[in-house]
Amino acid sequence: MNKKSSSAISKPVSSRLGNRFTNRVSGLSYKVTVVLIVCLPFLVPFPDARNIDMQGIILLIAGLTGLLSIVYRYRNYIKNLNSTEWLLISLFIFFCLLSLIVNPHKAYDFLGSPYIRLGTGGVIACIVCGLSLQKVSGKNLVTFLYWFISLLAFFSVPYYLIRFHSISRIGGFFAQPDIFAVFLGCGLLLGLVMSKLYSRFRIYIWLVQLFLASILVLTETRAILFLVIILYLLIFLQSRSYKKLSIKSWATIVVCAIIFVVVAKIFLPNRVTSINYGAQSISYRLTLQDYALRSSADKPLFGYGLGNLADALACNKLSAASLQKTCHDGYFFNSSHDIFLDRILAVGWIGGLAFLIFVLYELWAGQRSDIYTKILTYCGLLIACYYLTNVTSVIVELLLWIILINVAVNSKKRVSNQPDF
Repeated sequence: MNKKSSSAISKPVSSRLGNRFTNRVSGLSYKVTVVLIVCLPFLVPFPDARNIDMQGIILLIAGLTGLLSIVYRYRNYIKNLNSTEWLLISLFIFFCLLSLIVNPHKAYDFLGSPYIRLGTGGVIACIVCGLSLQKVSGKNLVTFLYWFISLLAFFSVPYYLIRFHSISRIGGFFAQPDIFAVFLGCGLLLGLVMSKLYSRFRIYIWLVQLFLASILVLTETRAILFLVIILYLLIFLQSRSYKKLSIKSWATIVVCAIIFVVVAKIFLPNRVTSINYGAQSISYRLTLQDYALRSSADKPLFGYGLGNLADALACNKLSAASLQKTCHDGYFFNSSHDIFLDRILAVGWIGGLAFLIFVLYELWAGQRSDIYTKILTYCGLLIACYYLTNVTSVIVELLLWIILINVAVNSKKRVSNQPDF
């Protein structure tokens, strides 16, 4: 009788000790993942190429610790995404790995090409980090991202002045002004909710918004500037606040818009306001993307590999004069300036379309949830539209997956009487 009772007691005790251990390991791994993610933009003590390499390595480590946090509590993570979402993510990962196996240059394919370092390992690490952070509430993620982006922008100014002695075409802690602009654009969108969430401090938040907008203008990134304006208008129309405006208010808005256009034309650089320059830039990208689409037909199933796009876009395959000029200047192409097309080129049509469909699926699903998930959806939409025009980076890809998976989890929580923007 005593033996039975002692064994009956020992099992629950050992089980509790085992659960306590796994919970601690999972919790510690999660915290390490968050710390590594937060540190990524600040890893800039060396020249750009070395900094990007270092960020790629740290991302891989963050992916491993994130995976460890998931493994110990996998049941809690699996149920938060539906079968369609898991199918699309699994297809994308499967073809990333398959492309890695069948293609040459496996080091580049795993680590990514120079100045990007977003290969198979990095992309999967971004997905794992997004999955490990899925339990973060939409409200907490919005608040954290807003203040994180604001601090990045604030410290970027003295950093850029010290390093480059100028804030013209400011890139902050990032190698490219376009990447910095993506974060600033997301910050400006998140600020719309922050002013509602912290109404007592609204005036200070709008001062921060003005600062973010000023730095965004200094990046001279046309795509993000116009996207932010368009998304602000879309949010304004969705909020139905425009129906309450008087004729006088509408007249004020029109006058302010005209003043903004005139001031922008006078003071903004020619590369931002020139229609001719913009048309040439679009034509250049479309020409490159046309050749990329043709190259995808050569390897439609497995692709060229995530780090081997320079093979798909080799200069001997590009006969257009504008592209040949770039080649003669000593440059090469490792992106088509359309990330969705890059993914098709890299991992084949099935894997590339799985990625595109997942992005579109979450952008659609996020519109039916609370205000925090909606604004994160708009940030995802901003990045998705940017992906149609330019190259990506370790940090932008990570931000996209964190947003999309958070939207995937929180969009399933139906709410009634949602607050308006």
